[in-house]
Amino acid sequence: MIRKHTKQEYATFTTDDLLADEYFQEWILHRRPDVIAFWQDFLTSCPHQEQNIKEAAALLNQLHFKTFKPNEQQRAEMWAAIDLATPTSTSGKTRRLTRNRWMAAASITLLLLASAWWLTRPSHKEISIATASQETKDITLPDNSVVHLNANSSLRYNTSFLQHNRELWIEGEGYFKVTSRTDNGQKQPFVVHTSHLDVNVTGTAFNVYQRGDRTRVFLSHGGVTVNFKNHAQAPQQLVPGDLLSLENGNTSLQHAVDSAVFGAWQQRIFLFKDVTLASAATIIGEFYGYKIVFQQQKISAILVNAKLTATDLATLTATLSEALQISIKQKGDTLIFGTRQPAK
Repeated sequence: MIRKHTKQEYATFTTDDLLADEYFQEWILHRRPDVIAFWQDFLTSCPHQEQNIKEAAALLNQLHFKTFKPNEQQRAEMWAAIDLATPTSTSGKTRRLTRNRWMAAASITLLLLASAWWLTRPSHKEISIATASQETKDITLPDNSVVHLNANSSLRYNTSFLQHNRELWIEGEGYFKVTSRTDNGQKQPFVVHTSHLDVNVTGTAFNVYQRGDRTRVFLSHGGVTVNFKNHAQAPQQLVPGDLLSLENGNTSLQHAVDSAVFGAWQQRIFLFKDVTLASAATIIGEFYGYKIVFQQQKISAILVNAKLTATDLATLTATLSEALQISIKQKGDTLIFGTRQPAK
């Protein structure tokens, strides 16, 4: 009887756990309808495991054993060879190897071959997860830390994530809830890499934003140390409420920043508090996948205080243009901001 775990248990499985699971192997290798139905339902309820499942399935499918079906003559020759190779007992009678024992020996041989492949396979495969425009995604990491990935963002880490330092690379924006973990009595580091800096933590919650030359780190609770690439600046230790910003080589540090601003996007809400229209438009464009153009630069300096739900783009731009009394037009993959023409 093949053991089947609960969905709650499978939700915490790593790639290695799935590879070793008989019920997962049954799905990938034998495609039984009832097993297929279970795993399809599991993927619907636990989409954060999609990447682990793809990785495990790809590795499992690399194990190919060619089936050999001998004819009657070949079968007779095989048994004759087995008889010749089988030692005799002290009474002189031949100890014939039964079919079951022969099959068991063959199975053990195949298992040893598979084990040898498994032990010598590359152990540092990279897992990449990305979101499309308007898509956000919750990702549960192998250590049960959780990353909420914003739209048009990507995250990657190695399958060796738990073996040394827990390291990830992000492009875009993500909110991290990190579990504290020890290795041989020492707290295991957790490092988020961006193009310009590294965020080192042990157990905490924080937001990382990295697009182009703009990088921001906001600490919700716990503690982090920010290390700059190439030691361009001295490391910065943040306390809850701190917002570190790096743009075009210039660094700023704000204290007691409202955490609601960085938590809002996780509920698909744009929360703008005394920000320029240029900044607000950039955030909207990044979420929906649009470029931003201002026909008049004076418009870009308008201060925005608004709470907008990330519905369809047409509704959002109509609401914003009416509130600010400006024109927002969509042309291809570009949003064009301008002054309103007076009504004739």
